[in-house]
Amino acid sequence: MRLMRLMRRAMIWISLLILLLFIGPMAVLVTGGARLRGDWRVASHHPSGLAPAPAQTPEAVVQVYAARAFAWRGAFSVHTWIAAKPADAGRYTRYEVIGWRYYRGWSAGECHH
Repeated sequence: MRLMRLMRRAMIWISLLILLLFIGPMAVLVTGGARLRGDWRVASHHPSGLAPAPAQTPEAVVQVYAARAFAWRGAFSVHTWIAAKPADAGRYTRYEVIGWRYYRGWSAGECHH
Protein backbone atom coordinates (compact mmCIF):
# COMPACT_ATOMS: atom_id res chain seq x y z
CA MET A 1 0.00 0.00 0.00
CA ARG A 2 2.77 2.41 0.92
CA LEU A 3 4.71 1.50 -2.22
CA MET A 4 1.68 2.26 -4.38
CA ARG A 5 1.32 5.68 -2.73
CA LEU A 6 4.98 6.47 -3.38
CA MET A 7 4.71 5.37 -6.99
CA ARG A 8 1.58 7.46 -7.50
CA ARG A 9 3.29 10.51 -5.96
CA ALA A 10 6.31 9.99 -8.20
CA MET A 11 4.08 9.74 -11.28
CA ILE A 12 2.32 12.96 -10.32
CA TRP A 13 5.66 14.81 -10.00
CA ILE A 14 6.92 13.38 -13.28
CA SER A 15 3.69 14.38 -15.01
CA LEU A 16 3.93 17.91 -13.61
CA LEU A 17 7.53 18.20 -14.75
CA ILE A 18 6.66 17.08 -18.28
CA LEU A 19 3.73 19.51 -18.32
CA LEU A 20 5.97 22.39 -17.24
CA LEU A 21 8.56 21.49 -19.87
CA PHE A 22 5.80 21.61 -22.48
CA ILE A 23 4.14 24.81 -21.22
CA GLY A 24 7.36 26.88 -21.27
CA PRO A 25 8.08 26.61 -25.01
CA MET A 26 4.37 26.89 -25.83
CA ALA A 27 4.14 30.13 -23.84
CA VAL A 28 7.11 31.52 -25.75
CA LEU A 29 5.42 30.68 -29.06
CA VAL A 30 1.99 32.01 -28.04
CA THR A 31 3.31 35.30 -26.68
CA GLY A 32 5.37 35.94 -29.78
CA GLY A 33 8.72 35.49 -28.04
CA ALA A 34 9.90 33.32 -30.91
CA ARG A 35 9.34 34.12 -34.57
CA LEU A 36 8.36 31.09 -36.59
CA ARG A 37 9.49 32.75 -39.77
CA GLY A 38 12.87 34.18 -40.46
CA ASP A 39 16.26 33.14 -41.61
CA TRP A 40 19.41 33.30 -39.52
CA ARG A 41 21.44 34.06 -42.65
CA VAL A 42 19.93 37.54 -42.88
CA ALA A 43 20.39 38.38 -39.19
CA SER A 44 22.32 41.56 -38.57
CA HIS A 45 25.77 41.25 -37.02
CA HIS A 46 26.19 44.99 -36.68
CA PRO A 47 26.82 46.44 -33.23
CA SER A 48 23.62 46.96 -31.25
CA GLY A 49 25.05 49.71 -29.05
CA LEU A 50 24.69 47.71 -25.82
CA ALA A 51 28.42 47.54 -25.10
CA PRO A 52 30.29 50.64 -23.94
CA ALA A 53 32.21 52.39 -26.71
CA PRO A 54 35.76 50.97 -26.75
CA ALA A 55 37.34 54.39 -27.24
CA GLN A 56 35.55 55.77 -24.16
CA THR A 57 36.14 52.72 -21.96
CA PRO A 58 39.86 52.13 -21.34
CA GLU A 59 39.37 49.25 -18.88
CA ALA A 60 38.93 45.64 -19.97
CA VAL A 61 35.32 44.59 -20.68
CA VAL A 62 33.69 41.15 -20.91
CA GLN A 63 29.98 40.91 -21.66
CA VAL A 64 27.72 37.91 -22.30
CA TYR A 65 24.73 38.25 -24.65
CA ALA A 66 21.82 36.01 -25.61
CA ALA A 67 19.12 36.25 -28.26
CA ARG A 68 16.31 33.92 -29.27
CA ALA A 69 17.23 31.39 -31.92
CA PHE A 70 15.39 31.57 -35.26
CA ALA A 71 12.25 29.65 -36.23
CA TRP A 72 10.83 26.96 -33.93
CA ARG A 73 14.17 26.62 -32.13
CA GLY A 74 13.52 30.00 -30.53
CA ALA A 75 10.82 28.42 -28.36
CA PHE A 76 13.45 26.16 -26.81
CA SER A 77 16.76 27.95 -26.99
CA VAL A 78 18.81 31.09 -27.27
CA HIS A 79 22.04 31.79 -29.08
CA THR A 80 24.72 33.12 -26.77
CA TRP A 81 28.00 34.88 -27.41
CA ILE A 82 30.67 36.75 -25.53
CA ALA A 83 32.07 40.16 -26.44
CA ALA A 84 35.40 41.06 -24.86
CA LYS A 85 38.13 43.64 -25.17
CA PRO A 86 41.40 43.95 -23.29
CA ALA A 87 42.31 47.17 -21.52
CA ASP A 88 42.96 50.06 -23.93
CA ALA A 89 41.78 48.03 -26.95
CA GLY A 90 40.09 49.86 -29.80
CA ARG A 91 37.49 47.17 -30.54
CA TYR A 92 35.67 44.16 -29.18
CA THR A 93 36.16 40.54 -30.16
CA ARG A 94 33.05 38.34 -30.38
CA TYR A 95 33.35 34.68 -29.40
CA GLU A 96 30.62 32.17 -30.15
CA VAL A 97 30.01 28.45 -30.52
CA ILE A 98 27.73 27.33 -33.33
CA GLY A 99 26.56 23.74 -32.90
CA TRP A 100 25.47 23.00 -36.46
CA ARG A 101 28.99 23.73 -37.67
CA TYR A 102 30.28 20.96 -35.41
CA TYR A 103 27.81 18.45 -36.87
CA ARG A 104 29.08 19.25 -40.36
CA GLY A 105 32.65 18.53 -39.32
CA TRP A 106 33.72 22.17 -39.15
CA SER A 107 35.07 24.10 -36.19
CA ALA A 108 32.20 24.99 -33.85
CA GLY A 109 34.04 27.96 -32.33
CA GLU A 110 34.20 31.32 -34.05
CA CYS A 111 36.06 34.50 -33.23
CA HIS A 112 35.17 37.79 -34.93
CA HIS A 113 37.13 41.02 -34.56
